[in-house]
Amino acid sequence: MRILIITYWKETNPGTFLQAYGVQYALRQRFKNAEIKYLNYVGAIKETDSTKNEVKGAESTTDDLSIWQKIVHVLASKKRTKLFQQSQKKNMQWDERRFSMYLRSEEENVFTEYANSFNLIVIGSDTIIESCAINGKWGIMWPSTDIKTAKVYFAASADSAVNLLKHKELYREQRKRVSDFKQIGLRDYVTMNFFKDCLNIDIRQINKQPDPTFFLPISIFSISERKTKYIPKGTGRVIFYHFDRCFKYRKPLAKLLHEKGYFLVTSEYDPNCDLSLKSLTPFEWAGLFAHCDYVLTERFHDTVFAMRYKIPVLTVDWRLRIMNDKMESKRLSILKDFDCTENHSVIRTESELPLIVEKLSTFKDGYKEKVTVKVNEMIERANYLADRLVPLLE
Repeated sequence: MRILIITYWKETNPGTFLQAYGVQYALRQRFKNAEIKYLNYVGAIKETDSTKNEVKGAESTTDDLSIWQKIVHVLASKKRTKLFQQSQKKNMQWDERRFSMYLRSEEENVFTEYANSFNLIVIGSDTIIESCAINGKWGIMWPSTDIKTAKVYFAASADSAVNLLKHKELYREQRKRVSDFKQIGLRDYVTMNFFKDCLNIDIRQINKQPDPTFFLPISIFSISERKTKYIPKGTGRVIFYHFDRCFKYRKPLAKLLHEKGYFLVTSEYDPNCDLSLKSLTPFEWAGLFAHCDYVLTERFHDTVFAMRYKIPVLTVDWRLRIMNDKMESKRLSILKDFDCTENHSVIRTESELPLIVEKLSTFKDGYKEKVTVKVNEMIERANYLADRLVPLLE
């Protein structure tokens, strides 16, 4: 029995790695003797965003690092890349044959033959279906019906669907390509609504499926005392702080938090934080959350793991161009799943920063209990949908 996983897994993003590992983890629990391979792809080329240069609100075209800080950042990035490559080699298998994410004409028949050599193709999770075709070349995440292997979407996401919504002329072909899927598992309501409203897929064929990291037990994550010894213990003032260098207000927001006595730790290189731990394996990254009291982030998987550890989280959107016209994003989607939309903010101007700081003191008693119930529901739902794959290979 052979299973092919099509998802992002090569990037040096811990959440991306762990969602990919979570897919394999779920499959391995159900198909213990299967040969499970990740698709070996050439880059993760995505559709060019024509609005990228239209910088608005809190976005900047420059970062806040000095030359020396950029050197430190590059060195930390190189070490992280090496650690991730070691984690990939240890935990994943793939074939030497590589394919473009958007197949060249000379690759199409070869890929069809390769895909048909498997018994099951699992596409997802992550934002693997955020675009479908580039310059007329269809992505492997929207496979041709010439591929007769059983295919499923596994917690796949289109992010805010802004790329897909721009190409109405492709809707009919997209619908055709998913017409023979054995199961359609989508990670968020934005993607579900796109399938229902734009592709006219019967909602009864669509399953709301949690992120695959919910399959992973917390017990497999840890970080050494050597790396966390500078994090204050028992103060209740430690924030996991994660923002991109091009977030215009990364530094002033950190300053406001420091003025309130918070200690900032990040898994990136950020000189505005008290402690930067960029050189971590994905499993160490996840273990870091156990040493934090709050999470303040722009990232989806930071939010997911805050929930897994039942830590109060504030999630911020500031790149307006990657939100749809309803101001929806994948970050807001995960908070909706936990009935925590009040934990979401959109920052456009510096005057809004004090409101973010104030929100840290608004978490009510019972938050941990509420999140615990939701986490257990997500784990139960994830396992239920994964169990439904078993009959496909009997």
